[in-house]
Order: sequence, then C-alpha cells, then structure tokens
Amino acid sequence: MTQADGGMEPAAMDPAAHAGTPVVTSSSVGVADVAHGVVRVRMSEYLADALVGDERQRIDKHVAACKDCAAYLATLRKTLELTAGLPARAAPRSAREEIMRRARELAARG
Repeated sequence: MTQADGGMEPAAMDPAAHAGTPVVTSSSVGVADVAHGVVRVRMSEYLADALVGDERQRIDKHVAACKDCAAYLATLRKTLELTAGLPARAAPRSAREEIMRRARELAARG
C-alpha cells in the first residue's frame, strides 16, 4: 500500500521506524495517534497505572489497533506475572557494602 491509495508506506508499519517519535496520524484512516516506540517506552507506567491525562486512552487505542504492540503488552504482563512468583533473595553483604562505599564517594564529591 502507498499513501496515494490511502494506505501506509512500508516504513510506517515498521516499529523501528517510529521508535521514540510521537506520530500523529490521520484519523480518517483509523490509525492510532501514538507511535509504536512511544507506546513501548511507556508500557511500565501503563501497567502501573501511572499515566496521566489522556495518555492511557491513547495507548489503549493504539494497543487495540496494533497487533504487535498488543503482543508486546501481553509479553510484558506475562513476564511480570512469572517474575513476581520468583523467591526473593537477599543481596550478598558485599553488594550492600559496595553500594554504601560508592554512595559515600559520590556524597563526598558534592
């Protein structure tokens, strides 16, 4: 499809082509108004119900129309579900000591 016949250029369908770039598209063709990259960057906030304003609705609209982003969301949800069931493990004492040493160094630098 080309833009001349009302479709999208192949690059417009490639998520990598939009990574990090908000794109407002024509509502006359029924395309969501947010780019794949934007949706994927905001997924953690989306799942945590931390989005404000109409941002959640924009992502809902995009995910409903985009099979790739819907699959990405489903994969992220499943990953969170599976990792939530993992047993909690304490960090080794040496890790805490190293973190505290680095924090003191940074604080001393100002």
